[in-house]
Amino acid sequence: MSDILTSENAARIPWQAEQLRCTSFFEPLFDVTAESAFRVFTGSEPTHISENRQQAVQTATGIFNNFKLDVVKIPGRLDMVLHSSDESSALSPGVSVLGPWTEVAGVFDGGVRAWLQTQPKLQRLALGTIVADEVEDRVAGYRVLNQLLPKVDIDVEHSSDFFYQINRPRLVQFGDQLSIKINRLSKWSVAAVVSHTMTVVANERFQRPSNVVGSIRNYSRAELDLSTDPEVLELPAAQIEAIWEKLVDLAHELLLKGDTA
Repeated sequence: MSDILTSENAARIPWQAEQLRCTSFFEPLFDVTAESAFRVFTGSEPTHISENRQQAVQTATGIFNNFKLDVVKIPGRLDMVLHSSDESSALSPGVSVLGPWTEVAGVFDGGVRAWLQTQPKLQRLALGTIVADEVEDRVAGYRVLNQLLPKVDIDVEHSSDFFYQINRPRLVQFGDQLSIKINRLSKWSVAAVVSHTMTVVANERFQRPSNVVGSIRNYSRAELDLSTDPEVLELPAAQIEAIWEKLVDLAHELLLKGDTA
């Protein structure tokens, strides 16, 4: 990782990771099973394996560092997706997190590197993540987004239902011989999650709710998808780890500095 983390321009939002994903797009004729990829990533056996032969879909699921890992293989593609495995990690109903983005990304990075060190023959590589940060209300959330989206001026007091999506590709040099365009797709919003607490009173015939209490919690939210140029037909095996490292670095940059060129 570069010196992005110490940049004075960093917004320093305490992002919590909801999900991380590594997607590998295979070269023709290369193949691997979801089960074997899970073993490489985690160093352990999956707890569940399934296969739909008609659709050529394989899934291997298990625990990795107390998180749930799904490895899904379809023709030409392998997805490794890290989720929360514990309902107690929910910020509120519908918003489950793995932990601080920087910490979880480091854990996920170790598994991905183990996979990439097997030198799979890839055409493309991608990193996806979803992060959230709880804020006081919608206005506070929009103020956060105004920090991260310098090209956008949100009227924080009089706006609602804001959603911003943009791809800012960047040409990245790897060594003297290789330059690759990396897509930096980001989506930004503020989510309101409504939860209800119900008290149930029982009598002889039936149970009925006697009191329902609702609450609203608000979150600044970002979804990132960073991927290599689909026009590149082969990623050099010697550079695959460096390419992944750059994808992670660019994700850190987006979450710290926001949508910059």
